[in-house]
Amino acid sequence: MGAEDWNTQEETRKYAEKHLRILSGLYGIVRPYDDVKPVRDVPMNAKIKTKKGLYLTEFWGDSITKQLSRDLKSISEGNKGGHCLLVKCTSDEYFQSVQAHNLPEGTTLVEIQFEQAPEDVVAKARCLFARFVVEKKICTPEGLKDFKSQEWSLDERRCTIQKVFYVWIGDERHRKQKKSKKDDKARDKD
Repeated sequence: MGAEDWNTQEETRKYAEKHLRILSGLYGIVRPYDDVKPVRDVPMNAKIKTKKGLYLTEFWGDSITKQLSRDLKSISEGNKGGHCLLVKCTSDEYFQSVQAHNLPEGTTLVEIQFEQAPEDVVAKARCLFARFVVEKKICTPEGLKDFKSQEWSLDERRCTIQKVFYVWIGDERHRKQKKSKKDDKARDKD
């Protein structure tokens, strides 16, 4: 589910374009409505030999961080006090391309953790969470705890200033279906 699938008002689309960034192994960092081809992404930790190194993260080097910093500075200039919230709603694999220690002063980084769910369910949750942040225009760490879903529950006792935890309470049928597919693959190998 991409941003183009969101049934949004023009104001929300403009907000997303200014505030939402997507990390991509193929394109680096993109905005929701950038004109890129809808292809399967290259994993950020892919081993691809370039002049800059052996891995894709080395290829991107600091260019992702530089662009993200420019975007954060632009947003913070419009905020009182110059503070800006950066929500890490991506896998560690992709976020390793961001040099967090080089982000602008006044940036508050909060990581969102979706736990105890299959990868495909987590990927959908990340998209839904990004949509929630954009539609509600969340700009404080506390606001990140207001995400509501039938499949996810906030684990308040584990939340900190830097991390917000959601635990999957999703459909048991999905768990059984996933297990059944894994069992089928294991049998096919035998």
